[in-house]
Amino acid sequence: MRRAAFAVLVVPYAVEIDGEVAYAVFRDRSAPSATWSALTGEGARGETPLDAARRQAWRAAGVAPDATFLALDSRATFDTGDGMCEIAEYAFAVRVCRDEVLPSGHELDHHWASYEIANGLLGCGADRNALWELRRRLGHPAVCG
Repeated sequence: MRRAAFAVLVVPYAVEIDGEVAYAVFRDRSAPSATWSALTGEGARGETPLDAARRQAWRAAGVAPDATFLALDSRATFDTGDGMCEIAEYAFAVRVCRDEVLPSGHELDHHWASYEIANGLLGCGADRNALWELRRRLGHPAVCG
């Protein structure tokens, strides 16, 4: 079994005319009961995490590879499921215009939301951590609880 060298998580966001920030969340259209998530994917050996994030964002949501990506400090590891390996997940954000996010085919639903709504929709702690860090780095105060 071939394992990914690492994983990536990408949070697309858009700054609206009024200065408010909207965040894109995604879910598998074939599983409507699935939780919403950031874009995720696997990195290949010899590929940098940034290259993998660009590739995944392009393939899954049509984000231009030359878009401005921001490496986040948020990190996660997870078990590959075979009990033999944990791999690292690197988080990124990418600033886009809302109409630039066009999920490929008909595999993904996407939804633009405020921080509060996006945070409530996201099912994974790693996704929520990356969203929280992005919000903080965009100039919003860190509020816990």
